[in-house]
Amino acid sequence: GGSGGGCGGGGGGGGSSGAQRAHQLRRAGRLTNLPPTTAGKGVFSGSGRPPLPSPFGVLPGAAMLRRILARSTCDLTISAIVLFGCIVYVVRATKSLSAGVASQLSVLEVGIQAVFCVEFMVRWYSKNFRPSYVWKWYSLVDIAAFLPLLLKLFGNDCLRGNEFLRLTRLMRIQRFFKDRESFAQILGASPDAIRPFDLQLVRTLSSILTLLFISSGLVYNAEHFVNPRLPDFFTTLYFMVVTLTTVGFGDVAPVTMEGRAIVCVSILVGVAIVPIQLSRLAAAAGAVSDSSDPEVELAESFRSSMQQRLDAQQRQLDAIARHLGVDAEQLPQQLPPPSQQQQQQQQQQQQQQQQQQQQQQ
Repeated sequence: GGSGGGCGGGGGGGGSSGAQRAHQLRRAGRLTNLPPTTAGKGVFSGSGRPPLPSPFGVLPGAAMLRRILARSTCDLTISAIVLFGCIVYVVRATKSLSAGVASQLSVLEVGIQAVFCVEFMVRWYSKNFRPSYVWKWYSLVDIAAFLPLLLKLFGNDCLRGNEFLRLTRLMRIQRFFKDRESFAQILGASPDAIRPFDLQLVRTLSSILTLLFISSGLVYNAEHFVNPRLPDFFTTLYFMVVTLTTVGFGDVAPVTMEGRAIVCVSILVGVAIVPIQLSRLAAAAGAVSDSSDPEVELAESFRSSMQQRLDAQQRQLDAIARHLGVDAEQLPQQLPPPSQQQQQQQQQQQQQQQQQQQQQQ
């Protein structure tokens, strides 16, 4: 604050790093009662709308579960199960399977959905059964992933096959590409080691593949009952690739109203998403070429070394807090304001600096 121009200047300079630190602590499960902050605002500034309190209070073992779920091994395991479940769905969508293999794959599919259901309940328990957690976007995606199992248990088959709900599980992987911290956590690397170009490349590829897979599954679920030209998932995938790339051979076409509506929506979504992702990828590639400047590399190395020092100091503070038995959730929501004497000292330092600059001029 003294070098940055007083209390106001110091607060503005430290807000961004404080917000990043709060995001990391929130992912690790250490700060759960802090409101979401935005860049340029302090962690304890009280900005943002706080989440709804849990009616059950702090549940036993919730903090430990948050720390376990924040590990990279847990994220990798869930991602592997999601990809394996998608492979099982694609294999089941073929017509050349025997009755025994189809039955075994059906049982395996039920087991995968049961794993997703248990995982969601564990994550909700780690959030102390807070009601606001259920209405988050990724929570709704998680619920849709095992909703066919719940409909089957309650004997409600109002949606034909309700298989299209299982396709949403692929969107669960998108949560790991929302920022460098999330992507670095999966790889087990430091966020500073992740280049923006690498993250944007993975985002672009995952967005295109997710759009192709989900749209192909929806069209297959709507067409394979009545359309002999779309008998399996791979033929439907070929049709959607040809359609979304605007090639359009015309050898395959949807015949149901649902299938045509899904194709129209998929084309509109592809036109809206793919150009944006490609433009961001081009901007990230341009930033990589600009970063080859020696001065930029020197500044980046200095920032990286300072970040490593700050991380080491934070680990020491965390160790001291664990040794003293201090709970991070009981931290104050706002730092105490500086005293009048500290403000006077900061003003005097500013005046001395201004006088020195005038004398030098």
